[in-house]
Amino acid sequence: MMHGSNSSRLAVKGDIVRKLILDSSKWFSYTAALMLCLCGGLLPITPARAEAITPAEARALAADSEATLVDLNNEIADGYFHQGKFLQSVQVLERIIQLTPEGIEPYADAAWLLWSSGKTAEAIALYQQMLAANPSNANGYMEVGMFYVNRKHEAEALHYLAQAVQLGGLSREQRDLYGVILGRLGHTDDAVAFWRKVLADDQDDPIAQRELKHLTTPPAP
Repeated sequence: MMHGSNSSRLAVKGDIVRKLILDSSKWFSYTAALMLCLCGGLLPITPARAEAITPAEARALAADSEATLVDLNNEIADGYFHQGKFLQSVQVLERIIQLTPEGIEPYADAAWLLWSSGKTAEAIALYQQMLAANPSNANGYMEVGMFYVNRKHEAEALHYLAQAVQLGGLSREQRDLYGVILGRLGHTDDAVAFWRKVLADDQDDPIAQRELKHLTTPPAP
């Protein structure tokens, strides 16, 4: 495989796609964008070429081609977004999800566009699809938890935030949000236990210090 040659062609195609996206008078279809990739010699489309590469090279070529399609689709989705065509952007993001169901970014972007467009039920369904495809991704659960927090549905948010904390790997702010919601919903004993555990591992956490003090200080007579 000639990675250098492919990279050069892809760079040129990326520039073409970007220019077309930004020029609404030359807007093109999803199919036309894919043809820029498929007709550029990136895929093993002839029997002779298929026989000339090893299985390992074929797998690598398939992975490269998939990444190329994802990149092109991201360009198209971004172009639709900047034109205010949010639901068209969602349709392209859903194609990215079909190509790479692992990872949360395209789900999160599409869900945000959906609920921002008043399609809350569709957004929730997409969030559930994201979690089913990425059950061990803490940021996925955090994304759904934040969705419910922002909509003032904190009881629903708590379930997803708890899953995110259990999986770990969160930032301090993400982790602490769970404890704040616990206390806000009146789960005082659980919140106190959570903050004490946090401070055992991160004694300088100012939010944990503040929340634990608030929860354990007796009310003034």
